[in-house]
Formats: sequence, C-alpha cells, structure tokens
Amino acid sequence: MKIRTLRSCGILANGNLVRKFTSKIDRRSNDECWNWPKPKGKDGYGFFRIGSKVFVAHRVSWELFNGPIPEGRLILHKCDNKWCVNPRHLYLGTHSDNMKDKARIPLRFVMRRKLEKYRKRFGKH
Repeated sequence: MKIRTLRSCGILANGNLVRKFTSKIDRRSNDECWNWPKPKGKDGYGFFRIGSKVFVAHRVSWELFNGPIPEGRLILHKCDNKWCVNPRHLYLGTHSDNMKDKARIPLRFVMRRKLEKYRKRFGKH
C-alpha cells in the first residue's frame, strides 16, 4: 500500500499550509511533544485534511519541516507518542526499523496505554 504524501498529491508546502497545520497543534517547547489534538484515526494517529484529501499528521509535519519523504520510507517517532507531530521527535526509517522500534517498547508502557484507553472509554478511575 502506498501511503499518501503531499508531494505525491501535487501539494506544495507553503506558508499558508504551515500556518493551517501549526494552528491545530498543541505546541509547547521545541523539546516537548507537540500533540495533535484531533481528529485521530482508529489506529491513534492524527490526520489532517487538505480539501478532500486526508493525510497522516506526523507525515505532514515531516514534509512541512524537513522536506519530501523518500519512496518506501516511513516516519517514525523517537518519543513513542503517536499523537506527536514535533519534527524534532520524528525520523526517517524503514519497515524493519519500525518493527525493531516497536519490539523495544517495554510491555509496561504498552499496558499503561491500554489502561488509559480503557479508562477514557469507560470512565473508570
């Protein structure tokens, strides 16, 4: 499956697009995560709409702040936060890199996220 990029859709990264994108970010310091507030897909990643086209938010961030994404490359998170669109927390990788990164995440971290989702969904504390 080919993942949509701004470039593949003929969309140019310009000042208006950067302003529209950054206006939606919960932007803090350059070192902290910049969480994408909404909307988010079922997989937890944020998405950003340009006209009738929908893009994955962290990939848009990469393209706006770092340039085009090479064919076959993924944008991975150093911070392990799917909502984060801070370009300093993102890096280019391969599917293999993504699987290695996923395997290194401690089980307790994964379980904590599942518990947070459960509490949010069912209102349990």
